[in-house]
Amino acid sequence: MYTPRGGRRVRPDREESRPTASESLGTVEHCSCGLAGFVTAVGAGVLLYPTLVALTSHLHLLSSTALVALLVGTWVACWLGFELAWEWRARRLSTDA
Repeated sequence: MYTPRGGRRVRPDREESRPTASESLGTVEHCSCGLAGFVTAVGAGVLLYPTLVALTSHLHLLSSTALVALLVGTWVACWLGFELAWEWRARRLSTDA
């Protein structure tokens, strides 16, 4: 049966269900990606600290806030990147809705 909203074909004899444990990211994988992203962000922060301070120094009182926001944004971006790479490598990444 064709469903126009989802754009997928569903067999009438099969019910749609939630992904099984092997099809979704587990807690250990999620935490290890977060840790890898954190280590990457800390490494980038240590290597690029003088440049980051120079970029944010013109904000005066808000320079430390901007520095923390940049590092947290780097951590989140790396975390998401590692999770996407893990899913792609495990061949669980799909563009189907």
